Amino acid sequence: MMPTRAEMDKPATTIAAVLGIVIILGSLPFTVIAFCDKNGCGGEAVIPKDYDVTWGALAFGHATADVANGRLASEAGVPVQDKLLANATLAVPAGCTDEYNTQADLGQQPAVFNYTLVRRLAGGTDEPVQGGSGSFACTEDVKANGLQVEVPLRDHPNIALVQGNSSAEATAKAWAANPANDTAEYVLSLTAYRPPSQVPLPPTLPVGQTSLSARMDVHLSAWGLAVNEREPEVLR
Repeated sequence: MMPTRAEMDKPATTIAAVLGIVIILGSLPFTVIAFCDKNGCGGEAVIPKDYDVTWGALAFGHATADVANGRLASEAGVPVQDKLLANATLAVPAGCTDEYNTQADLGQQPAVFNYTLVRRLAGGTDEPVQGGSGSFACTEDVKANGLQVEVPLRDHPNIALVQGNSSAEATAKAWAANPANDTAEYVLSLTAYRPPSQVPLPPTLPVGQTSLSARMDVHLSAWGLAVNEREPEVLR
């Protein structure tokens, strides 16, 4: 018995239907897939995009502690409100002074400037900052060139790639890896001290008036980030 025309057309009709589905799916946007059932097509699922994350330290605050005009101690603070701190830079500009009457120069020791950086909490408790304490003398080199000390405070989260449906979502995901931002005051103290003379001065010589001055700046930097959509790879 010979097959009817309709029966002969069934394979071709099936192939055409399959090809039609393939063409329709192929024409959809790259990042969107439609889910359909017997009741029709419902929602759409968006495939997240890849975003590269770049971190950078941004300066946001500074203060100055200075010793001069007979004042041998000074402090200055930088308030920090909800920041992921990166580092502190302690800088002594050129131009410090350490002078005294030449008649009192016999056995006189150079002055020493001590500095300390602490993290001061709301209740007044001071926490020492690792690497934030030291001392320097107003040498000819410091007078001419100044001095700079870098104090690392915290590293940024180890996040270099995130996925998201937008740059705003990717940014939020990158920040979500941060354990907690800091809120405190970072206070720099600067004091001057001249050790006593190692040789007794003759009673006929005046002690003389010393002139001590130095300033030290504290600059704080906090981490910031930028996200950039990664170009999709093209299959060849």
